[in-house]
Amino acid sequence: MLGELKAFGSKFTVLDPRADVFWGNQNDERHARRFVRDIIDRIAEETDGLCLMLYQPSRSGRQDGTGESGSVQWDAAFRASILLEGAKKDEETSTFPQAHPPITMHQRDSPQINAELKAAQKKN
Repeated sequence: MLGELKAFGSKFTVLDPRADVFWGNQNDERHARRFVRDIIDRIAEETDGLCLMLYQPSRSGRQDGTGESGSVQWDAAFRASILLEGAKKDEETSTFPQAHPPITMHQRDSPQINAELKAAQKKN
């Protein structure tokens, strides 16, 4: 797959869902960390781009708002994470008044990421 991504010139790769690309034990921190380092980071580095992996949080991760799923290494290994919450249905009108779901973004402290975010904000 990496060869095909490089030949295509991919700068943005999405792996969706995690269950289709990760065959280890999601609750084993070594499996989770190794997958992120050996697969996700390698794709990003060798394509000089961004690699995004999508996955559903666990039931408890949805309930407490953390978005966690499996080993805590899933969250610790990534440079940033984004948690999308579904729109809430208005019981009186049976509609979804909120056009966009709330977004929570967690960013690891990284000078490079901070500089990239500041540059992107200046463009907008």
